[in-house]
Amino acid sequence: MRVIFGVVMPSANVTQLPIVVYVRSGNLFHYYNGKLYDIELLVDAVKIVNCTDKTAQELSTGLSSDLTPYVRIIDLKHKTNSTIVVRAIYIKSGYVVIVRYEIDLSAMTVNVVEEQSYNLTWISAREELQHSAVIPPYLWVAPNKEDSYLHYVNIDNGNDVSFDAGLGGYFASSSTKYVALNDDIYMMLGRHYSGSPVYLLKLYSKSASSTGVSAGGGSPRSQIGSITLFYNDVIFPCGWGGVSGTDNDIALFDHRMNHLGTLDLSALTGWGDVDTMPGFTILAKKTDGKYYALLAVRHSSGSGSPQGRLYWLELQRNGTIVSSSLLHTFAMDDGDKLRVQIKGDYSDRTCVPCIDLRSKKVYATAFDVEGGTSKSWLVEIDISDVWDNIAEWNRALWFISPLRIPTTLTLSVTPL
Repeated sequence: MRVIFGVVMPSANVTQLPIVVYVRSGNLFHYYNGKLYDIELLVDAVKIVNCTDKTAQELSTGLSSDLTPYVRIIDLKHKTNSTIVVRAIYIKSGYVVIVRYEIDLSAMTVNVVEEQSYNLTWISAREELQHSAVIPPYLWVAPNKEDSYLHYVNIDNGNDVSFDAGLGGYFASSSTKYVALNDDIYMMLGRHYSGSPVYLLKLYSKSASSTGVSAGGGSPRSQIGSITLFYNDVIFPCGWGGVSGTDNDIALFDHRMNHLGTLDLSALTGWGDVDTMPGFTILAKKTDGKYYALLAVRHSSGSGSPQGRLYWLELQRNGTIVSSSLLHTFAMDDGDKLRVQIKGDYSDRTCVPCIDLRSKKVYATAFDVEGGTSKSWLVEIDISDVWDNIAEWNRALWFISPLRIPTTLTLSVTPL
């Protein structure tokens, strides 16, 4: 517990892990035999963190090394109490590849099979996966790096539709912030151009329109910030970054991309140059209508970035920061490498924190480089002192609960 100016704030316990967990894109949680596991899918290995015992190990996959190092998760199922099955997308030159992982936490084994592949000649660069998004169960939305076109691909049969997103030839980045309305699928869209505003994409109309909102000198990174789902309340966050020496903030939008407000991060950090790429997630709505959130930032961008920070925030809907607490400082020497499992740039929809409703804790992993050495961390946040202020949870997160919470990322636990 922390008390700042009379306000009770959560505290964090940050433990270095015995192996490197990259927190790149495909992180997910599973609860088995009284213990919480954080699982990271990679091409060459599956990394498994035992969050309860604070141990970790890796299992070899045997996948081809010509696949890109980033992943997009299609769907998952809990086969047994100990086994989780995940279907995921990788790419290699000219192909999109669908891979099936079967991970058994009892035997600590993984079985990996390439289920399907489709020949798509335009695929040539890993950015085309990094800036893509899956709309389960069959739609993959991805950009072509060479011509700035967007593609939506039916991964059930390989059918590929492409169109010019109208971004002036600049690279487009799709996102996991989308809603299906009567007339279309509405999605937040980024444009890889410094200082650019964020866009609204109407996918089936094949049109993108500018919001006119730019919140930084970097480019809009549409993956930053998990979609926020409450009862009759949807928020699309977006961060800016990736350009050294620029000041960047996080903007909040509703599901039709109307601008709600912006978080002033230079006022929060005291830095003149802030980069938001490490991540942001709104956790919960308070009883008074405000929100609790986690924010990870780095000082500037590039290998010379001297520091990264993880904050606990209390926000208003217009982005005003009501109160804040610095949970941890990462003393890294390569700021480009700071990542936290709270939905940063390049991350997938599953790369979000886990809320343990029984112990009143939040779990996430983190990665940075300090003293030239890659390091990984388990972040455990005690939220018991703010528990009574919480009215509703963001349904896009992971949960451990004795009760069923209807979300595709929920872990339902039955007491033995």
